[in-house]
Amino acid sequence: IENKMQYLQPLLTAETLADFEVDLRYDPTDINQQYPIYCLSIKGAPSAAVTISAYGFCAELARQAQLKLAFEEEIFTELIIPTRLSPFALQPLMDVVARTGKILLIEEGTRSLGWGAEVGTLLAETLGDKLKQVKRLAALETPVPAAVSLETGMLPQQEDIEALLRKMSA
Repeated sequence: IENKMQYLQPLLTAETLADFEVDLRYDPTDINQQYPIYCLSIKGAPSAAVTISAYGFCAELARQAQLKLAFEEEIFTELIIPTRLSPFALQPLMDVVARTGKILLIEEGTRSLGWGAEVGTLLAETLGDKLKQVKRLAALETPVPAAVSLETGMLPQQEDIEALLRKMSA
C-alpha cells in the first residue's frame, strides 16, 4: 500500500526529528535485523503509556500525533517504525510493548487479514498477560476511491490516531 501523499513529504533529518530520541535497531549480520527498525520517543519525556507501530505514510501521521499529544496533552508514546513487513522482526516491537502493555497498530490496509491483525495476534501469543490492550486502526473495508475527499474518509488520519491514543492512555 502506497500513499501518494508520502511523495510530497521531505525526508526526515536530525533537524526535523529534534524533539525525538531515535533508537535505530539494525544489525546487518542478523538475518532478522538487516532492515532497520526505528523507535521514536519524545526527548526527556516520562515513560510511554502506549506503544504505536505503523509503516509508510501512517508512520508519519503517527509521528505527528505523537508530537501533538505529548506537547499539548502530556500523553507520551513510543513509535516503532518497521522498514520490512515480511518476514516481520517481532522481537524489537515485543521488547517495547512488554514495557507499556498497550499497542496501537496503524496501517492503510484493511483491518481484516492485514498486517495489524497478524502482528497483534503474534504479540498476544507471545506476551500473554503482559499485553493489556491491542487496538488497530486501518482503512475501511472498501476499495480505495479515486476522489481525494473520499479517500481521506476511508484511510486513517492523524485525528483518528489522536482519538484512539487518548482512549488508550486513560
